[in-house]
Amino acid sequence: MVQRGAGGGGGIKGKFGKLTAILNAPETLYFKGGSAKYRMPEAYKYPILSALRAAVKVQGRGGAYWGTDPFALLNATGPQLTSVVGNSVRSTNNPNKVGKDVGIWSSCYLVVESAIQSTMTQESREADRGTRGAARGP
Repeated sequence: MVQRGAGGGGGIKGKFGKLTAILNAPETLYFKGGSAKYRMPEAYKYPILSALRAAVKVQGRGGAYWGTDPFALLNATGPQLTSVVGNSVRSTNNPNKVGKDVGIWSSCYLVVESAIQSTMTQESREADRGTRGAARGP
């Protein structure tokens, strides 16, 4: 039984393997290492992975770099991203529709963009407090 708690999944309970087009076959996890018990359609993965482009900064001509750690960002936003895609999977029961739904892609992007903005705001506040503290002296 899969249960999503306080991480933004809305307390959804259910069996992952029962979702449309989820296969009970191992899939290699190249970045994490190991394997997953189930294999899912690419249409479920791409909106989530594409949302990480919000963290890419363009530098000059043809240069790009990560503006924040993509792994930390995915860990922070993962529950919300999977909730967005999962809700669509459950409502449409059609991987093709999920993968082509512009609203899903946009919602995932906004989740990541919002997390980045929130982090930047928090860092700015902390830097501001540090500046004020240094100006007052010991």
